[in-house]
Amino acid sequence: MAISHVSADSVVGDNTLAIPSHATDDVILVYCVEEATLSTPSLPSGYTDIFSGLDANAYGYRICFKKATSGAEADVTFTVDSDTQAAVAISVYRDCNTTDPIGGSAETVAIDGATVTFPSGTLEKADSTSWLVRVCWSGHAGGAMGALADGSVDRVDDFATPVNIYIGDSDGGVSAWGTTTSAAPGWDDWGAFGVELLVAAAGGPVPVVIRPRFSNQGMQRARYI
Repeated sequence: MAISHVSADSVVGDNTLAIPSHATDDVILVYCVEEATLSTPSLPSGYTDIFSGLDANAYGYRICFKKATSGAEADVTFTVDSDTQAAVAISVYRDCNTTDPIGGSAETVAIDGATVTFPSGTLEKADSTSWLVRVCWSGHAGGAMGALADGSVDRVDDFATPVNIYIGDSDGGVSAWGTTTSAAPGWDDWGAFGVELLVAAAGGPVPVVIRPRFSNQGMQRARYI
């Protein structure tokens, strides 16, 4: 069994987004960022927080997830100061560990510079079964994030006023977690994150118990040998 990507979607200038295609037990990874705010986006009901905070230049952010309990999960909505200053991105994954799908995580926030540097981290499972998801926001200047240096597959690369929002992943198992870069498409303010997705536990073989069977005739013969 291996992790696979199912679907993704995003919106800029709103705080609500419908969950794209998904099924029971899929992991729904959700990212919200808001510009010009004094608070972090709320944690939606039923979701578990991974990262949240407020940087020095008034960008509030939150990354969270939930395990789908059906194929018709409700739209996700974040409470923010201004809907039009927010952006939301979702990426859905299948065959992750259903008990605890998140392994290692790392963040680099509010670093000024012309290049976005995604942080390195420590994998909980360095056996090439985990996937690495890269998430980023940056100030808006009218361009997409573009390909990352490590070859991550873009799932969301949405740019519009007021922010750019990005989700990419390794599209396969990884055994190491180093830094990677992308040219910042917006202002110098940005935040970059990494999240390890753990694969579903493998089911072991079902033990078979073999019991000897004796017919009455066979037991009678055995008595007289």
